[in-house]
Amino acid sequence: MTGGEVDSCLDVGRRETEKMVGESPSSSRLVVCFGEVGIGNTTSSSALIAALSGVPAEELCDGGASVNRAGSNEALVARKVSILERAMAFHGDKDFQADPKLALRAVGGAEIAALVGGMLECSERRIPVLVDGFIVTAAALVASLMDATATQVMLFATRSTERGQATALELIRRVARDSGYPEPCEPALNMGLRMGEGTGALAALPLVRSACSITEMATLREVLDLNMSKSADASADETPSS
Repeated sequence: MTGGEVDSCLDVGRRETEKMVGESPSSSRLVVCFGEVGIGNTTSSSALIAALSGVPAEELCDGGASVNRAGSNEALVARKVSILERAMAFHGDKDFQADPKLALRAVGGAEIAALVGGMLECSERRIPVLVDGFIVTAAALVASLMDATATQVMLFATRSTERGQATALELIRRVARDSGYPEPCEPALNMGLRMGEGTGALAALPLVRSACSITEMATLREVLDLNMSKSADASADETPSS
């Protein structure tokens, strides 16, 4: 993509997120679930992670949507590795880690750039983000490198079967640590999901709701204090008058 195209995609993600948030009846109780629909974008996501981490392509690539009950298509995985190696060699003189937008331009995709824009918009509004699987995690990595505060709104929904996600998650944690922020939690679910499309984020959403409900429960100290207060009141009522 050109630099202008990357900026346009980032802007689309921001605008659509802003529109959705504006249509919500209560933005203070909002969680944004990000997913994606695409074919071939495990390759571009692996390329992004390779560019931003320096990890060899063969340690990042898996079968993506080609995996079935018989396992991965090894020939396809080898082809993906070859594509990534050629892409990294072609862009070998570029410092992607210092300029994540340049990585988006060189090896990313329009949908990933839009996801990055949406996450940055949520970060600025302090709205939690549920990150779906592998592709959305790659977008989260770019967003965190562009603005480390974005790590503080990220909730990771599912652990992907794509090996590259673990590399991306560790880099995101490192960004948070280096910036003095708490590290994001581990992915909430580990069910071998490969679908993308926001399915993992939606599956994890009830856990987020449950966690929010737990924070409204009384603490043990509050319960004990309440029981002691009731016992004292009962004792006072039972004391005979002289």
